[in-house]
Amino acid sequence: MNPENKCMQLLNNPVPELTDGQQSLVKMFEMQKSLQQRLGYDFDNLTMEQRVAYLKENWIALSDEFSETIERLPWKPWKKYTPEAKQDWTSEEQKVETQFEVVDMFHFLINMALLVGIDGQKLWEMYAQKNSENFARQDRGY
Repeated sequence: MNPENKCMQLLNNPVPELTDGQQSLVKMFEMQKSLQQRLGYDFDNLTMEQRVAYLKENWIALSDEFSETIERLPWKPWKKYTPEAKQDWTSEEQKVETQFEVVDMFHFLINMALLVGIDGQKLWEMYAQKNSENFARQDRGY
């Protein structure tokens, strides 16, 4: 691993406070954790084997949701799409359905975050720290 890419030291960097709007992220994580608890998942008491199985299950589900998302779009560069076919991808209904596929991906990403001990607040903090570092890396010619 490239030592330049280690992030542990980023935890010492300051983090902006969450705004009222950003509190939605915290709420999303709480809602998803509640759903997973209702489904019988107790992230605090899973064995390592259960954690790995859960992670793999959610990765497969995330990949499936990505496939469903991309299938809604004219993504094949080798295919000639008719104007009528392209119209289907620009309708309001298609746009909303595609957006819900992306929301479904978030469900599984949140599950994976919760599994490794990241809640909405911690995600915000780590994201802000890593985003700042990504800008600094660009400034350093990364």
